[in-house]
Amino acid sequence: MILDKITCRPETESIRIDENFWRLYEKIKQNDEKPPIPTSPISMEKNALGVIDFLLRQKENHDLTLLKPFLRTLREDILDYGTLPDYTLRRIANLSNNHSMINTGEAIAELRTLEKELGLNYLDREKKKQYPDKEIIIAIENRKMQ
Repeated sequence: MILDKITCRPETESIRIDENFWRLYEKIKQNDEKPPIPTSPISMEKNALGVIDFLLRQKENHDLTLLKPFLRTLREDILDYGTLPDYTLRRIANLSNNHSMINTGEAIAELRTLEKELGLNYLDREKKKQYPDKEIIIAIENRKMQ
């Protein structure tokens, strides 16, 4: 069994890891398949994120405060998962005219509608579809003991 070959006792002297190990480890880690955020300054994703970030910073509106968990979920989805269709991203982005004017009342109404359509925990369902099990990388450097 492989575990028997890599097990050591707490008092076992450590061995310096080769620099090549970390380069290869980082290469494996970067092989993640998260969707990239487009770099275009006018992308729907960036506009939607701007609206979401603006609304998350608002502190004096009770109705908006109640929607903040949903806003954080939308933000996480855009940044890490990319499951929202263009239509939904456009709906969020259109809550603003170049981020300068956001009608909070209209934004709240649209976000409530969107929350009902998607469901409060929609991202949890998407995560289970995309990532049924959390990935753990176990890396071992094979070297001959001297």
